[in-house]
Amino acid sequence: VKHPNAMRDAAQVYLDIEDYRKGAALLRRHLAGSHGSLDALGWRMLGDATLSTGDPARAKRAYQKALQIALKETRSP
Repeated sequence: VKHPNAMRDAAQVYLDIEDYRKGAALLRRHLAGSHGSLDALGWRMLGDATLSTGDPARAKRAYQKALQIALKETRSP
């Protein structure tokens, strides 16, 4: 069974070596999946990656999604 965050982990390596486009591409694939869609950290990472590629509007949307998920998690019993 594939680890649910394997793609996010691989994306982090691309971000670490400053290959933001490849990192963002992997994060988008991760976030499109059922597990990734609720991954606040993944959305924040996508915001960081897209901001680093010069796309502040897309980064803002990713950050907003991360915040929405994180706030929802704080309200869960």
